[in-house]
Amino acid sequence: MSRRISSFFLIGEILLWLLIFGVPVLGFFSGFFWKIFLGIFWGCLVWARFFEPKIIRVRTQKISVSLPKFRLAVISDLHVGPLKKRKFVARLVEKLNRSGADAVLIPGDFVWGDAVKFSPELVPFQNLKIPAFATLGNHDHFAEKKSDPDQSAIVENFLKKFGVRVLRNSAEKLGKIWIAGTDDNYSHFHDLLETFKKIPVGAPVILLAHSPSIADEISPALTVSGHTHGGQIRVPILGAIPFVIPTKNGKKLEKGWYAARRIFVSGGVGEVGLGMRFLNFPEITILENVPLKKS
Repeated sequence: MSRRISSFFLIGEILLWLLIFGVPVLGFFSGFFWKIFLGIFWGCLVWARFFEPKIIRVRTQKISVSLPKFRLAVISDLHVGPLKKRKFVARLVEKLNRSGADAVLIPGDFVWGDAVKFSPELVPFQNLKIPAFATLGNHDHFAEKKSDPDQSAIVENFLKKFGVRVLRNSAEKLGKIWIAGTDDNYSHFHDLLETFKKIPVGAPVILLAHSPSIADEISPALTVSGHTHGGQIRVPILGAIPFVIPTKNGKKLEKGWYAARRIFVSGGVGEVGLGMRFLNFPEITILENVPLKKS
């Protein structure tokens, strides 16, 4: 694991445990209403760090785009590393195998940290019984910052070893549909001309790209992205906390299905930072297409 992630993770864990032990102490010396407030805060803190990130939900999202009928699973942003291990990946694969999906689409960020150290945590993918198509994300390229050595080849080789089809500015067919995948567009490794080069004009295409910012460059029948984590921490009504979505579209493309732009943004299954999720469970989304009727 890179030194920067090690120190950041360590500092975050220290702050977290100070809060977990410090809030009850503070509450002991506070008035009645502060006790109530601090008690709720402490409960939310513990839930967000130790419970919600471990609960994998499976949800069906019906869409209607000009593509043949399909049932595709989507997961993103696994971030295996100091927080997510192979036991979690094994549970994920087990649920995918039971999902009844035709295939699974994974728009990047498999690791968080050193790819040599953490890529082996992805080994449960070798037990996946449905086809898997993936692109790489910014954390698959760099352990933390862009000046780090590019580690994408390590992640790619591990995924291919485990049976995942990695698309880096390339495309493959799944039945009647082409699955096109860019390399990480957040770090500008993508090349759309190369990605679509061998796809016949007018052929049905689903585009995989790590960041939903790709929607500002191209708008095929369907785009599937991740990267945002849905903000990780969400609040009722408001959704993701403002300014935490790391794209120029921000909350305009934070999580879910955006029919007007024909893009689905996965909230992910992994975490970075303090490893918290709140009102934002790790999710396998099953996209079910009801084809648009031709007029």
